[in-house]
Amino acid sequence: MRWTVLKTGIPSAAANSGSFTTTEFDVPPSPVALGLLIVGFLLFLFMVIRLYVRDTQQFRFGWRFWLLVLRLGTIAVLAVIFLNPRSRTQHPSFRPSRVAVLVDTSSSMRFPANDPSSNRQTTPVTSRSESIRTLLAETGVLEELRKRHELSFWSFDAKLSGPHTIRETDPPDAASGDDDDELITWSGLVRPRGLETRLGECIQELVREIGGRTLSGVVVLTDGAANAGLDPMSAAPVALSSNTRLISIGVGSTRPPVNLLLSGLQVPTDVHIGDGWDLTAFVQGHGLDGERVDVSLLIRSDGDDDEPTLIETRSLTIPAAGIPVPVTFRQTPAVAGSFEYFIRVHPSRTVVELSDDDNQRRRTVNVVERRTRILLIAGGPMREYRFVRDMIYRHSAMNADVWLQTVDPSRVASVSQESTRLLTEFPQDAVGLAEYDVLIAFDVDWQSLSPEQSALLLDWVGRHAGGMILVAGDVHTPELAGADARRDAIRELYPVYLFPVIPDLEIGRGDAQPQPVTFTTDGRDAGFLALNEGPAASVDSWNAYRLFRCYPTAGSKSGATVLALMSDMRKRTEHGLPILLATQFFGAGKTLYIGTTEIWRMRAVSAEYYARFWTRVIREVGQGRLNRTSRRGVLLLERNQYALGQTVRVRAQLYDSQLNPLEAAGVSMVVNGPHNQSQNSQTTMLPDGNHPGQYVGTFHAGHEGTWNVTVEIPDSDEELTGKIEAVLPNLESDNPRQNAGLLAELARETGGSYLTIDQAPAALPELLPDRSEQIMVEKQPKTLWDRKWVLYLLTGLLSAEWLTRKLLKLA
Repeated sequence: MRWTVLKTGIPSAAANSGSFTTTEFDVPPSPVALGLLIVGFLLFLFMVIRLYVRDTQQFRFGWRFWLLVLRLGTIAVLAVIFLNPRSRTQHPSFRPSRVAVLVDTSSSMRFPANDPSSNRQTTPVTSRSESIRTLLAETGVLEELRKRHELSFWSFDAKLSGPHTIRETDPPDAASGDDDDELITWSGLVRPRGLETRLGECIQELVREIGGRTLSGVVVLTDGAANAGLDPMSAAPVALSSNTRLISIGVGSTRPPVNLLLSGLQVPTDVHIGDGWDLTAFVQGHGLDGERVDVSLLIRSDGDDDEPTLIETRSLTIPAAGIPVPVTFRQTPAVAGSFEYFIRVHPSRTVVELSDDDNQRRRTVNVVERRTRILLIAGGPMREYRFVRDMIYRHSAMNADVWLQTVDPSRVASVSQESTRLLTEFPQDAVGLAEYDVLIAFDVDWQSLSPEQSALLLDWVGRHAGGMILVAGDVHTPELAGADARRDAIRELYPVYLFPVIPDLEIGRGDAQPQPVTFTTDGRDAGFLALNEGPAASVDSWNAYRLFRCYPTAGSKSGATVLALMSDMRKRTEHGLPILLATQFFGAGKTLYIGTTEIWRMRAVSAEYYARFWTRVIREVGQGRLNRTSRRGVLLLERNQYALGQTVRVRAQLYDSQLNPLEAAGVSMVVNGPHNQSQNSQTTMLPDGNHPGQYVGTFHAGHEGTWNVTVEIPDSDEELTGKIEAVLPNLESDNPRQNAGLLAELARETGGSYLTIDQAPAALPELLPDRSEQIMVEKQPKTLWDRKWVLYLLTGLLSAEWLTRKLLKLA
């Protein structure tokens, strides 16, 4: 039977506190059931009284009355227990009104708060982030809000962060922004660092997290430059459904900006003496249609603090609609060394721009004297092998030796191969293998290598920074995948798990439809995969390329980076799509996996693309040996260019004085940012448990420009050095003006208002009503019958009745 609660209320003894006490009973939920219960109880009492009157009619009235009182008393106690009486006390509680302050920390907040062209340089230019810091820390608007509301502070760019605890006063070094997530300064709160602005998603997430009746509103301080994620207006229904008003405070000029910038730069990291190469800059202008601009190329030796030397200046006209214009400078180095190349762009007439920081970019190029030495091994004369062999043979900066495994050693004299030397076997010792920087394996029959040669190959890659390109094929790759443990050493070099298949049933059957390539995020960011000279290191030029087959894989290994997949959903397994391109660091070296022997089909798109692909992947895996400056270690950088604000991961393979993998709790890494701004100057790199002697460290590329990384080798005077470039992504600078229309519409849809940052100090407090409330909080109910005296009373009544009936000889 279902039961409900009957309540009767009485004021608490502490009436001055507003407390209130109620008494509750368990009764049937409906009047009919309650009536039947009462009738049943009365009938039960009638039967008890009649029975006792009949049993005790021979005794005097006093005994008869005594026994009836005892039995009725017992029934009364049991009835009280049945009704389960309990008391519940309620006391008032106060919930304060709440306001959330949401601050935009995307990279566009570094732009000026006002239109610089109207400033005429009469006053210092204030950034959008600095104007927000001034509003929050210096205008007193927060003190006004705190009189009626409880404040929480959040930040957003690509994701929502917070709530942040604010240190009210900025320390002297607050400009560095090196705050932790628990306690930050105003400068740390507003510091621009995000690569994109997901305005709609972050507002929705915040409203869902903190929404409630006492939330007066969310104050959003932003320029409205929503350039990723959901439509910002999708946040309006979410806020409206939770009765949350949005107050948008716009920062930045609403006028179209005037700005000249270098939107991209294509520069190789390593070139050879006498090997001509192109430096391509992409110039973009906003509000400068038809203007003439000058593009200058300058050079200086790396590490030199002198002003760079001008090489060449070219002029061009900025087209309409802000289309990037490529400017290519052809260079042919004659001297080996490391050089910094600068590209500078400036208008022919005086123009006040949105920002001058994007008018210059620089890159470091290493000019090496010796050629890249390559060993080509092929399980057979497949088409891919022949095209790559011929391409390397014609390349002025590469030499190649060839071991074609199908060639009979006794007839090698009659075989012609475009190579420096034609080998008949794998090198027998470390000296022979040390001649090469890169090894390219085309579906190699690894069974032909002895265990000693396999160990020699692993040592060459892992300890001596060799680079390997592993091309999966139809014949010998399945044999390697299904081989016994004796081939584990070779399988370790692959960044993927090879799927053991039966060639006659799987690989040997061609597909009817060619398939495009699907690139991962890491693949799109990998500059060495860019086939065309676009404004960014993209892989858009792969769109026209198609392939028929890709070797099936069973996933990637820990620490590997998957770059591209085959897009044929028919080939999808529980491990996902087949992996087409993947790379991994293996000790001091690097290996690259190519899951097809059909890269040659790219020649149908462009023979130049094909040559560029193989040239770049060879240089990518071979940079460890080309750039190695110490026998004690090598610095391993995943790539040389990062977007501003990204986290840079640095690896170092280190050896002790006996050239064994170094064993240490950590090694020191010094990071110097652009303009010698030191950051985390004594960061400790921690050991990677999966790779002996390898250490990993990270840092945040928070400033645009060149970052220098130095790793000190323990117990040695030697050190490893490297450089990465932090560049501002175009996503945040494509449309940097304030989107006041969007902010006003978003606020209006939720019952809020749009304010400029100048209006906010006076108008904001009046737009946020006090939504504090007083509620009654119930304490845990207190059972009234569960007492010792009730037990004693019930026991006493039953005992007295039993004793009386004994004396009267009724029991």
